[in-house]
Amino acid sequence: MERKAKEILRAINVALCFPNPVFQALFWYSMKGLDKVAPDLSDKANSKEEIKKHLDQAIGWFLNQQKQQKDHGIASRVSFSLGKTKIETSYPEVTGYIITTFCDYYELFKTEKVLKTAKEMADFELGQQYENGAFPGGTVGHSSGPSVFNSAQIINGLVRIYEVTHDKKYLEAANRATEWIASVQDEDGSWTKANYMGMKRVYDSKVDQSLLDVDRVLKTDKYRKVTKHNFDFIASQQQANGWFANCDNSKDKNETPLTHTIGYTIEGLISCYLMNNEKQVLEICQKAADVLLAKFEQEPHLLPGRFDKNWDIASKSSCMTGNAQIAMCWIKLYHVTRNEQYLTAAKGMINCLMNTQIVSKFANINGAVPSSYPFWGEYNAYTINSWGVKYFCDAMMLEYKNSI
Repeated sequence: MERKAKEILRAINVALCFPNPVFQALFWYSMKGLDKVAPDLSDKANSKEEIKKHLDQAIGWFLNQQKQQKDHGIASRVSFSLGKTKIETSYPEVTGYIITTFCDYYELFKTEKVLKTAKEMADFELGQQYENGAFPGGTVGHSSGPSVFNSAQIINGLVRIYEVTHDKKYLEAANRATEWIASVQDEDGSWTKANYMGMKRVYDSKVDQSLLDVDRVLKTDKYRKVTKHNFDFIASQQQANGWFANCDNSKDKNETPLTHTIGYTIEGLISCYLMNNEKQVLEICQKAADVLLAKFEQEPHLLPGRFDKNWDIASKSSCMTGNAQIAMCWIKLYHVTRNEQYLTAAKGMINCLMNTQIVSKFANINGAVPSSYPFWGEYNAYTINSWGVKYFCDAMMLEYKNSI
């Protein structure tokens, strides 16, 4: 009954939103069936100029979003409610790792406006930190208290802005947060205390990434033992076929994790391997990434949004964030292994994403990609989430750098 009631409320909301011209633009855009369009691997479609064009449109979307937040953060999402377009409040977690995206863009193209915005976002983060070093979960005005995963993503941005500006206040804040994260690790290597819904999750490999990042910049190995403990936990959750248990960010769909959270897990692992060179970490990462590679090679278009323990499709729509994250992982694996299959697949997936980028006269959607494809798909239906656009940018920049 509860599910039926939610479906009825959703249908009512869609009916109320349909007269909204911004909503209509996204609706008709999703009717094109772009999720079934095979990628264009021609030199022109994957040229530096073409990638830069799409990248600039996505960065422009972020600049417009940040301008609308008085606190200089980035909104969690653009959504539609009761007929209106809604820009939600700033989200410290994703603002944190969007700082990294902006710093990477600045180092590639030396755009001062982008660096200025990254500094504003970083200063916003400093105002969010608790006395114990932690950062909050949730959005501004809806905080869920200290959060391990969210703190780690903010650390990611603070370390990156420190590397660009050499302002020690960012590194000091990052180090305080890592000390707090290490202090609340569970005995089995996972994190449940002060973590989302109190759940053990393998995608805390992204926490390991931030801890090792701080070690790297400080030239210490203070967190190596902490991360090794978590790698052992992650390994214990992986099946022989590469699938991860305890990988979703929900309790009710943990048996069919999102490509977003699978992408988090793999990305965290490959990023850690590039810092610690531990063979175990690379093997865990490749075992899952290679299954997704084979699926994309077999059917080269946007991946289904969920997979069950047999890697069978468990969703009729595609999670755009997951597609971008997985493309990033393939590029990083190409640089480790020099296996051309990874690079070809990554180019193909990024081209699919560029094909689904929104081009519109409406600034609140222009340059973005939706949370799901189609727009009404399962993952954050009828929204644009900022983390999906972030990973879209990151994937394009990796491809751009690879083509230089």
